[in-house]
Amino acid sequence: MENNKTYRKNPIRRFIAGTYTKQEAKQVLELLRDREKDAIIDQHMSEVWDRLQSSPEPGVFEYNYDFEQGGELLKRIEKPSSYRKYFKSGLVAASVTLFITLGIIGYTYFNTAHITELQYTEVSTGHGETKGIILPDGTVTILNSCSHLSYPEKFEGNERHIKLEGEAYFHVTKNEAKPFTIATQNFNIRILGTVFNIKAYREDKIQSVNVESGKVQVDMPDGMARLLANEQFEINTSTNSYTKNESVYKDISVWRSGTLRFNKTPIGDVAKQLERVYNCRIIFEQGQIFENIISGEHDNESLKEVLASIRLASGIKWKVSQSGDTITLYK
Repeated sequence: MENNKTYRKNPIRRFIAGTYTKQEAKQVLELLRDREKDAIIDQHMSEVWDRLQSSPEPGVFEYNYDFEQGGELLKRIEKPSSYRKYFKSGLVAASVTLFITLGIIGYTYFNTAHITELQYTEVSTGHGETKGIILPDGTVTILNSCSHLSYPEKFEGNERHIKLEGEAYFHVTKNEAKPFTIATQNFNIRILGTVFNIKAYREDKIQSVNVESGKVQVDMPDGMARLLANEQFEINTSTNSYTKNESVYKDISVWRSGTLRFNKTPIGDVAKQLERVYNCRIIFEQGQIFENIISGEHDNESLKEVLASIRLASGIKWKVSQSGDTITLYK
């Protein structure tokens, strides 16, 4: 049996498993165009399925892999019989090519002149403010503090496209003929109809997508990943790394009820979130290194109570400036 390292380097099997780079996708697409390679494709799909069946968690084929661009992409796999039918049908093979092309160039497409063809409505929230919005297709979204959403007055063409900076909860109206797409600074989302939460503040180190129901596709410059219900995708913007896990919490957006939740959150991101919620300014003592990771929930507590909890968990203290407008964290 081939070892795991050799297995992961095979572009065909990585493509079937749904974890691939742009270059690997191009290689596989060339094979798909060559009808004489059907037997090879079938063999690889069968062996992928055999490995899937013998995995600790039947039905799931997942692993982390360091791509040349530094990404780690994960996705679930379907039964091999459906893949064989998918690849062998000439008409459906064209659909595969279109699907993979969308995954590869989706990030670029979202940032082209197509966006400028429509007039967008701009909605923003301030510190400590949340706001509910009903989009033209009936999709319901709730914006968290210090977030910005732009959307057209009417969804035209073959997709429903919006742009988000910050955090928002979405309940997307299902329309298979017109996918719902969301552009953020570091990644894009493509769905048909689902419920999920996006956290994509420009200044945060960790950005994430949490799915409550349905399916979500995350497109990035160096690849893509798919999420199902109760799955979470996180992007570390400082290391350009990606991870996918099962969601730890059932409620993916407790902020809607005023609750603060930190789950292994870098202290820098914690400070930014407190600024957004409590309309304050938080800085760190110069000359000190802060690499603390914070976990815990705070249900409608005051800023002083939250800071006291952080001190108890991490030892980080705080002091307020004489003017009263700045909080300094120190050790």
